[in-house]
Amino acid sequence: SRAAGSLSSTPTFGTSVNVKYTGSTPVTTGPELPTATSVLSNLTINNSGGVTLSQNQTANGNLALNSGDLDTGAFTLTMPNTATSSGITDAVGNVKRTGPFTAGTAYSFGNPFVSINFASGGTQPSDMTINLVKSVPPSYPSAATRTYTVTPNGGSGYTATLRLHYLDFELNGNPEASLDLWRYDGAQWLQQPSTAADTIDNWVERSGVTQFSPWAIASPPATPSPPDSTTRTPSAST
Repeated sequence: SRAAGSLSSTPTFGTSVNVKYTGSTPVTTGPELPTATSVLSNLTINNSGGVTLSQNQTANGNLALNSGDLDTGAFTLTMPNTATSSGITDAVGNVKRTGPFTAGTAYSFGNPFVSINFASGGTQPSDMTINLVKSVPPSYPSAATRTYTVTPNGGSGYTATLRLHYLDFELNGNPEASLDLWRYDGAQWLQQPSTAADTIDNWVERSGVTQFSPWAIASPPATPSPPDSTTRTPSAST
């Protein structure tokens, strides 16, 4: 467990280790996290000031986001297909899930309410990365103050259910009861009407997703615009 300060040397790790961050002072990770991808089991963030990664990291067990965000910075947190997550805060930056994926299983990316659940059929990607930025998309200033970018590696002919999380204070004037997902196709934001939502746990999801790219959360009507262009009215798309 680490609350503050830093280690002067790298510990000797066994085959598996659990690491917990506590306290309220922002912390950047150090040698307390193993560099071997198979060693870190459970990673617990219980530091209200937040924790920032200083290297790529793999969490093989449970990622517990209890207090304060985990910021991956320029790095990536990788979670294999057997890993889980819990808690109420977020992983900001890049979270990668590696396959093979099992149809009908919701794979979380940081917060448990950020997930992808593949349906049967098609060839699933070998891995998926979701990047979270806690600000509005530059071309969609009326959206909630989150931008998700979903990037598959390979795969074809698949469909999935995408669930994205938000916080009440990030709504940016959008009525919570009518939130939808919106997907950027490279030219405009396309409305993806929600197929389920929860205003208590703060998530919106869309089933039947076949394309991944930048995603936003907003209520219609909305007026997102492509970058460096005049505002254009978004259109519905499947």
